[in-house]
Amino acid sequence: MTVGGTSQFTATLKDLSGSVLTGLPIAWTSSNPTVATVTGSGLATAVAAGSSTISATSGGITDSATLTVTAPAPVSPGAVTDLVVSDVTDSSVTLSFTEVNDGAGRPASYDIRWAAGALSWGSATDVSRGSCAVPLSGTATGAKRSCTVVGLAPATGYRFQMVAFRGTLNVNAVFGALSDVASGTTAAAGPTPVASVTVAPANDSLTVGATPQLTATLKDARGDTLTGRSVTWASDAPAVATVSANGVVTAVATGAAAITATSEGKSDTAAITVTPVPVASVTVSPANASLHVGVTEQLAATLKDASDTVLTGRTVTWASSNSAVATVSPSGLVTAVGVGLASITATSEGVQGAASVAITTVTRPGTVTDLAVAGVTDTSVTLSFTEVNDGTGLPATYDVRFAAAPLSWSAASDVTRGSCKVPMAGTAIGTKRTCTVLGLLVGTVYQFQLVAYRGTLNMNAVFGGLSNVVSGTTAATPAPVASVTVTPANASLVAGATQQFAATLKDSSGTVLSGRTVTWVSSNSTVATVNASGLTTAVAAGTVNISATSGGVSDTATLTVTAPVVTNPGTVTDLAVTGATDSSVTLSFTEVTNGAGQPASYDVRWAAGTIAFGAAADVTKGTCSVPMGGSAIGTRRSCTVLGFASGTSYQFQLVEFRGTLNVNAVFGALSNVASGTTTASAAPVASVTVSPASANVVVGAGQQFTATLKDAAGNLLTGRSISWASNALGVAPVNGSGLVTGLVVGTATITATSEGQSGTATLAVSAAGAGGTWPNEPAGFTVLSDYGFDDVVPATN
Repeated sequence: MTVGGTSQFTATLKDLSGSVLTGLPIAWTSSNPTVATVTGSGLATAVAAGSSTISATSGGITDSATLTVTAPAPVSPGAVTDLVVSDVTDSSVTLSFTEVNDGAGRPASYDIRWAAGALSWGSATDVSRGSCAVPLSGTATGAKRSCTVVGLAPATGYRFQMVAFRGTLNVNAVFGALSDVASGTTAAAGPTPVASVTVAPANDSLTVGATPQLTATLKDARGDTLTGRSVTWASDAPAVATVSANGVVTAVATGAAAITATSEGKSDTAAITVTPVPVASVTVSPANASLHVGVTEQLAATLKDASDTVLTGRTVTWASSNSAVATVSPSGLVTAVGVGLASITATSEGVQGAASVAITTVTRPGTVTDLAVAGVTDTSVTLSFTEVNDGTGLPATYDVRFAAAPLSWSAASDVTRGSCKVPMAGTAIGTKRTCTVLGLLVGTVYQFQLVAYRGTLNMNAVFGGLSNVVSGTTAATPAPVASVTVTPANASLVAGATQQFAATLKDSSGTVLSGRTVTWVSSNSTVATVNASGLTTAVAAGTVNISATSGGVSDTATLTVTAPVVTNPGTVTDLAVTGATDSSVTLSFTEVTNGAGQPASYDVRWAAGTIAFGAAADVTKGTCSVPMGGSAIGTRRSCTVLGFASGTSYQFQLVEFRGTLNVNAVFGALSNVASGTTTASAAPVASVTVSPASANVVVGAGQQFTATLKDAAGNLLTGRSISWASNALGVAPVNGSGLVTGLVVGTATITATSEGQSGTATLAVSAAGAGGTWPNEPAGFTVLSDYGFDDVVPATN
């Protein structure tokens, strides 16, 4: 049979003796529903050209019949013979006619033309306004069809004619014969009063910030649509939703509002409900925390909508996966209860975020047992002790206290002056440490004690035991300065550079003196200047003496200043990738000179895959952002490039320069190229975008779709599992890589899903019609129809 036809199959059941059986259930199936379908009663319908086996099964016994479906032989579309004018207004004419076949078994499309007065088809105008606008698609062969031509002049005689066709106008259309000509005269001008107003949509649920367009359709008493009339829009609750003069609604705040459109005394209303923007993501920070038993940590939950805008005022529920390890308060305050791991989750509107908390036992810092007084002056005491562990393998920090003897720890004062000032950070476990307490009274007995701790004083400090108490008496009178030593004794600078000189004062016993006034002087300020703290600035080439004087005693250092030698900047030869995350790469290199004695600046570039410096992009995100200023020649420098896609290989290169980029920069040579690959992102998939969003193929052709995955921050994600699905397997199935094949004429929605997030695209499958082409088509040939290799082709073809 041909496509669109039906055939009634029957099944006769017999027992072993050959007697016909009745009243037993029969199951009917088609081996290829894309070619032919079959109902439960055995009625088969031809769908597309091909072959299908129709089977009937009862009591486990099956018999089959073969059904061959052929495509209908194409013929010219039918001709409309009953075109008439059925109604008129002052600006429109309504036509009616009986729909015809397109010659291929489907309803035809129509080209309708008009002219004022006499009509000549070749010079007549296509209808472009109203429901008769060309091309006018058919609906059902044999049905009575009405459509309206609008935009006509009042009180004017018009003629109309049409032609049925299949295919696409001006491309491959196959036409039937011209219809009869219908005539009609528009009514005299005069506005028809508005009889009804309809607002669409009548109901809408919006989120705050949404701006949908409402439409008001005006009709007269006959049901004809009216245009060009004034419409007034109003909201009964502007605090919830406002409406513009052209019907655009803006959702302002949660609640309900009625939006009314009024024209010539007639009204209609749309009910608008405004809800909050839903929570799309919850991020808990810090994402990981390590606490000791008994310690607390405040977590924070950041809520964002689908456009990554931070949301406030929402309810957040906190929960712990293991309350024996860690509990969490309604405000997100975590308390470490026992050793182990716990996941702390924050939930808002069904969306969750989590942080991992590791709880360990507390090991207290060590105890200093050898605190001693190593020296005194009239206003200071120098202490010494052996540094201890802070309980986690790092040097402890120290709280040092003093009092005029005797000392009580709780009443003693923290040291606030000198190198013993609290808090005093540790340096190295087991080393001998000295520090000085300044600002003491002359000739006074003092006692000192300290305690080692880790953490932050008055917040989360964990303490060791109190040290031994030591005593010391400040000198009765200030010891005179016996010697001054300036260091370094000799120095060389390039003009423009600086050098910090230091003066060490000692008494006659060799004890270092502090708190004394030191005067600094340069012997030639045109060569170098020196400030009150000994910081010397080289001005011009030459030699100068820098002197420090205290208590009438002096010492001098020699400074040689040379003119800077200007050359091209140095070249970085050890650029390397030292670390990577799912969205960043850390670089390191040894800093070089800018050719004028100062640290160079750097232009750092990157590319996915292989880098070509001229085409590569400057780094614009992270601490490697261009221009990157230098810090110190010869030091190892690290910086980070942000904003990369996960699981992607990148290459990096830099060039050294002095001056200003794009203005007067002087460059060194290009560095070596460093390569690195970002790690696979652990962030969940937040969006899936299928491309192309829509496509068209002919039967038998394929279309490759791709899916782009991104996290909530908009970063590209790779290496994730993607599943593909089609909502119309009989029209266009899709494989696991997103390749879709068109089987029959129709439309299919193709969906890509990853980690619960989906994106869709639309595929339209059409038949290859007259005027089409195929690869390697011989000159002078035209495609009329096409068939698969296993199709049954009609003899007429």
